[in-house]
Amino acid sequence: MKEVIGPPAGEPDVIPQELLGKRVIDYHPSHWRTGAFGMRYPRLGRHLSDKQLGLLMVAPALTLMLFYVLYPLWIVLSSSFQDFSTLTGPGRWVGLENYRWLIDGQQFLPALGRSVYYTVTNVVLQTLLGLLIALLLNLSLPGRNIARGAILFPFIVPGVVAAIIWGYLFDDLTGVVDYVLLSAHIVKEPLGWLTSPNTAMNTVIAISVWKYEPLMIILFLARLQTVPVESFNEFEMPYLLTRGGPLDSTLVLPVLIRQTLIGSSLNPGRASAISAIMISILVVFGVIYMLIYRRTEGSVEE
Repeated sequence: MKEVIGPPAGEPDVIPQELLGKRVIDYHPSHWRTGAFGMRYPRLGRHLSDKQLGLLMVAPALTLMLFYVLYPLWIVLSSSFQDFSTLTGPGRWVGLENYRWLIDGQQFLPALGRSVYYTVTNVVLQTLLGLLIALLLNLSLPGRNIARGAILFPFIVPGVVAAIIWGYLFDDLTGVVDYVLLSAHIVKEPLGWLTSPNTAMNTVIAISVWKYEPLMIILFLARLQTVPVESFNEFEMPYLLTRGGPLDSTLVLPVLIRQTLIGSSLNPGRASAISAIMISILVVFGVIYMLIYRRTEGSVEE
């Protein structure tokens, strides 16, 4: 007996005459779905609705998110209300004491201000330079393809390697930068690029812009050529170059978290409180960005 898999087009309520006497497999229309181009395929489960099937499909991703995102987030939030005598020992509930320490202390608020300055300056410089360079690379100029490949070099270099190279270049005693400036009689003494509180932060920002500028250039080139792409930025340079110094002039929140957790303080509770506040700030700005983005996209479509 010939097997017939799937219903014919139209989903009739009764088996057509030409199928009488033949063995039909899963003929009922409710057991089949209509996909792209009118193609028919069987449902995953006979008694699953579209909503139930969707939840089943995303269950693995939700499980991973639960263990790798939500659970660590819960640990951070709960630890921010506790005091730990050791890194591995049990915590003692102290309520809002860790947050009071942050507000009354002399490191958190300045570190928050430096983090804002570092982020805003990086974004502004990378956006302006990225747009300018992307416009140049989008022109039909000789050697454009070679320039597009070479522009990615800073991002390819690992952050640790870049920090070591720039550390040697800006060294007070053996640095090439100070040697050239002194030889050209532009300056009379080494400037202390990474050792002076007056210049350390701006030097770190300049190196960070050099390191991550290629991502912004790719972003603008992709927009100019109608190809979507995503970008990101990191806070690794203030730690790799100066460890937050000199005199806390480059101490931003991620570096402060590390120092509080495994530095001289060894206080997981206070480090968790800093992390919780930082996460809250990022979530607020993320929500504001998404609202503005959706409103902008909606007005463009209209």
